[in-house]
Amino acid sequence: MNEESTLQSSNEVLVIGVGLTKVGEHWETSLRELAFKAIRAARADAGGIQPQALYFANMLGSILSGQTQLAALVADFAGLHGIEAATMEAAGASGGVALRQAYLAITSGAIDIAAVIGA
Repeated sequence: MNEESTLQSSNEVLVIGVGLTKVGEHWETSLRELAFKAIRAARADAGGIQPQALYFANMLGSILSGQTQLAALVADFAGLHGIEAATMEAAGASGGVALRQAYLAITSGAIDIAAVIGA
């Protein structure tokens, strides 16, 4: 095994659970409820595992709902108390940025398990 292959294997990150809310018009459901449903489904898919951090992707929350701290709002609503919760806003790349931040946090050794959500 050469040095390059060793480095690549040490940066392996796995997706262990996936959850989503059906795309549609959900006027009667709040953003935090939609996010909670997806988090609950992903955690169930992962065997109930508890994330150590939540990376939340959203590009218009501050404008449409007047809420700039969506990650903390959603983490609290989902019962994920005492974990890091950060909102990522990068226009159409918000989801990619949130996924990258989770990847970097895991590969750095800062955390073992992250939840990434976009809403």
